Amino acid sequence: MENNKKCPRCGRIYNGSDLLVCINCGSDLNILESDSHSNVSGSSKKTGVFSAYFNMFKRFGDYTSKSTRKEFWYAYLVDSVVQVILISLLIIIDRMAFLKPDNYETYVDLFSIIYNIFSIYTLVAFVARLPLMIRRLRDAGYKPVFVLLNFIPLVGSVIILFFMAKKSVVSSNAGSNLFDEDSF
Repeated sequence: MENNKKCPRCGRIYNGSDLLVCINCGSDLNILESDSHSNVSGSSKKTGVFSAYFNMFKRFGDYTSKSTRKEFWYAYLVDSVVQVILISLLIIIDRMAFLKPDNYETYVDLFSIIYNIFSIYTLVAFVARLPLMIRRLRDAGYKPVFVLLNFIPLVGSVIILFFMAKKSVVSSNAGSNLFDEDSF
């Protein structure tokens, strides 16, 4: 008897394969059948807040697989908290510079360092968030080209957040190609 594996999310069958992750959708192939029925999206129950956040950076070049709602929102939550902490540090240092004018130059230097860290982090997080959003759009059944709505001020971000909150679509061809004929 061969070692056949069936992807719990997209249904693709791998004959005699030792793969751990589905090539088509990125789901874990070692999920037990009972787990795949209880978890509609097919993701492992081991997805934690920080593992989803670190996976956002590890999979920054992955535009072809899918990401679950849980994975997206956990990464989005931690990313938002990190940005709020960095902005709070900038505000505190800025206020301290005005409250203690004798150490003004020290606070300006510290502010510059934190601001540079914030700027670099924001750029890196943006580059890692785009593929995560594309994977999430693909999982929700939308074409990845909708990520461009993000560049429309305010309205586009609200529409994208609505798309990100949608349930996963279990289909082998939903959002299958980044630039197919139906994407535009």
